[in-house]
Amino acid sequence: MKAVVLAEPFRVEVRNVATPAAEDLAPGEAIVKVALAGLCGSDLHVYRGNEPVPPGVVTMGHEFVGTVVAYRDINGKDTSSTIRIGSIVVAPFTTSCLRCVACQRGFTSRCEKSQLFGSVSLSGGQAEFVTVPNAEGTLLCVDTLHVESLHSALLCADILPTGFYAVLQALTHNNLYGVLRAVSLENSIWSPQRALNEVSPVPALEVPVFTVAIVGLGPVGTCALVSLLDVLLNPTAAPLRLPNNSLVETRRIRILMIDGVKERRDAAVGIVDCIRKTEGPAFFKNAEFLAMDIDEARAWSVAQGDNNRADAVVEAVGANEAVLLAYGLLRSFGVLSSVGVHTAPTFPLTGDDFYNKNVALSFGRCPVRGILPLVLETLGRRQDIFAKISSQESDGIGLIDRIVDVGEATEMYKQFNDRKVGKVLFQF
Repeated sequence: MKAVVLAEPFRVEVRNVATPAAEDLAPGEAIVKVALAGLCGSDLHVYRGNEPVPPGVVTMGHEFVGTVVAYRDINGKDTSSTIRIGSIVVAPFTTSCLRCVACQRGFTSRCEKSQLFGSVSLSGGQAEFVTVPNAEGTLLCVDTLHVESLHSALLCADILPTGFYAVLQALTHNNLYGVLRAVSLENSIWSPQRALNEVSPVPALEVPVFTVAIVGLGPVGTCALVSLLDVLLNPTAAPLRLPNNSLVETRRIRILMIDGVKERRDAAVGIVDCIRKTEGPAFFKNAEFLAMDIDEARAWSVAQGDNNRADAVVEAVGANEAVLLAYGLLRSFGVLSSVGVHTAPTFPLTGDDFYNKNVALSFGRCPVRGILPLVLETLGRRQDIFAKISSQESDGIGLIDRIVDVGEATEMYKQFNDRKVGKVLFQF
């Protein structure tokens, strides 16, 4: 079968490798015939040699959607309550058993049996066929997702849940509980909730602007942007469950969209405009959207002073420079939510740095299966973005840049690494 294999750092090849056989399946495993596989920013860590692997061993990729062609449940049968031969499925980027303590708590990315697709321990999804361990706890049937296309469903494998998770970890942190409700910390915890300007010792002239910054506007950062807008546009629903629609109707909101690549910033602005058009009168009444390069973001931080900086920053890059920028953008008691894969041997900040600003931190891998019910709400509402392929749209708006034959993988990796293309899907 065809598979995208890492030949050496900065070079992948499409090679013929052994096809998995049904008779070799262990209990709980399935084989999926891949229709589409995604090229993700996390793949670049392996591609660049930041995660050393033996050459010619690893089949790349951890995002795929396809059809179950073989399955053996834990009792040796070829069907289960959720998996059947012929089912069209999407796989989260890590496997999960749904039985261990971590899975029972919804922390499926740290399942005790978890394996990462596209690693030394588990072949990746950029292949004609993929063996899936713990298939019943890992695979999701596409017909339950209520999406318009396979390429839209594939987003559930990684980048959309990860972007959503970054937003979720920021907005639901206790440091922002009172901020989102426009009440003080004391009032939000100990007293019946009243407006901030009713309880402040010195009455505020107006409720402070609510500011969120996104550092990195690649596929995950863009998913975080769309997720952020969708969550804020539905403030009384989960996950915020605010008492009213003031975030949409009256509150001042400021969103910073930061990336060093102009084309990415332009795409982010276009996505905001698309959602504004779709929502019409239901869009924010008092929102400001600022697209910035790295130097502009640093200058903005200096000009604002501590109390006017961001309440939350999503870091979707996975680099020390991005973490430093995110930290600088935060006000005191702000929340830094990082979902980038950090491979540097050192970290650029100290405990003293965090202590001196009372910064709250959230780092780590998204538990896709655990948060998917919330993600699907956003996926369904925002098909105006997620169902589109930008290279096929007259306005260039869409989360996915292009779908190409897997034979183009070598060139697409080069262009993706050079930031000349956006989200790419390989077709088999």
